[in-house]
Amino acid sequence: MRRLLLLLLASVALTAAAPAVTATVTVVISKAGIVPANVTVKQGDAVTWTNSDTVVHQIVVKSYSCTLTIQPGQQGSCTFTQSGKFNYSDPTQKGNKFNGSVTVQAAPASVTLQSSKKILIYGGSATLSGTVSSGKTGEHVAILAQPCGQTAFSQLTGLSTTTGGAFSYVAKPTLNTNYQAKWKTATATTVTVKVRPRVRLARLAAGRFSAKVTAATPFTGKYVIFQRYSSSLSRWVAVKRVYLKTTTGTAPLVVTSATFRSKVKARLRVRAFMPQTQVGACYVAGIGNVIRS
Repeated sequence: MRRLLLLLLASVALTAAAPAVTATVTVVISKAGIVPANVTVKQGDAVTWTNSDTVVHQIVVKSYSCTLTIQPGQQGSCTFTQSGKFNYSDPTQKGNKFNGSVTVQAAPASVTLQSSKKILIYGGSATLSGTVSSGKTGEHVAILAQPCGQTAFSQLTGLSTTTGGAFSYVAKPTLNTNYQAKWKTATATTVTVKVRPRVRLARLAAGRFSAKVTAATPFTGKYVIFQRYSSSLSRWVAVKRVYLKTTTGTAPLVVTSATFRSKVKARLRVRAFMPQTQVGACYVAGIGNVIRS
C-alpha cells in the first residue's frame, strides 16, 4: 500500500512539472477553398493546414517566414512566435476563397535573466543574458543592480533586444550583487552574482612570503590562513594566521597586504585562504593561488 501511494505521488509530481503543450489549430484546404480561412491563436501556437484536395496546394504567409507545399492527403504547419495579424494565400489558386489570415494574440509580457557565473573572483566579469516573450528585436530592456549593502535596485544600463528577443550584458560586480531585468510590465527572477576577494600569495625568499587581498573595501586587521597541502590527508592544512596590516588604493580598488615568515618545508604546495568570517557578508571566502614554498 505504501509503495502504491509513493508511485501515485510521483505521478502527480511529474504531471505538475510537465511543460505546457503548444496548441494547434487545424485548417482544411479543399477544392472549394480554405475553411476556416481566418483563425485566431495565441503566441507560440501552431496552425496546421490539411490538404483534402487531389492536387498540390501551397500556403504562403506574408510578413512571416512560413511557406508550405502540401501534397494531397498531407499537412503542413507554421508556429507563430510573434504577435500580430498575418495574411496568407495559396498562390496556386485564384479567388478569395484561398486567402485567409492568422491573428496571433500576444502572450503576457515576460522576461528571463540568467548569469554565466554564480561566483567570480574580484575583477572578473559575468555575462547576464535573457529573452523577452515578444521575440522581437529592438525591445528596450532595463538591467538593474542591487550591490550588497544597498536597500533597493537601481538601473545599471538599458539594452535593445536582438534576434529572437535576446539581450546580454557583461557585468563586473565589485561586491555580491543582485541583478534584475525589466521589460514593459515584467520583471525577471532575481539573479545573484557573488564575488571572492582576489587573494594572492608570493614567495619573497626562503621562508618569507607576502599575502595580498584585493577588493572594493579594505580588510585591515582581518587575517588570511597560510595553508599547505597534505598529500597524506588529501586536503589543505592550516599553518598559521596572517593578519593584514598595510592598505593601499581607494575604492573600488583596495589592496590589503602583509609580509610574514614561516618555517614550512621547501617545495610544498602552499596558498593563502580567507575564510567567510573574515571577508564579511558582502563577499564569499577568498581562495588564493597555489605556489611552491
